Amino acid sequence: MKVLRPSLGKNIIIALKDKNGKEMRDKSKIEERAQEFYSELYQTRQHTPDETKAKSKRKVLNANSEDIPEIITEEINSVLQEMKNNKAPGMDYITKEFLKDGGEEILQTLKTNA
Repeated sequence: MKVLRPSLGKNIIIALKDKNGKEMRDKSKIEERAQEFYSELYQTRQHTPDETKAKSKRKVLNANSEDIPEIITEEINSVLQEMKNNKAPGMDYITKEFLKDGGEEILQTLKTNA
């Protein structure tokens, strides 16, 4: 997407790629593609919190079909404490300080999604 930023502060899309990667510059085609994109986006099925929770409760088995022990919050907290401060975040832009300062709620979320 190419954007033109005039002095008034509004952004104007001057070019956009179609599904095949071909660049479009025609205003009506850009509008059609944007409408198509957002229609597809909002038609995708979202998982309810109950479905997400049910998926996270499944047991993970290793190659020998033995149960893998559950991760406990103390382990997560211990690892976070051992990590160095003031380091650059990863690709998710989440810093160690954010996780460390998030308290019990963050620890529970990390435990559930591990």
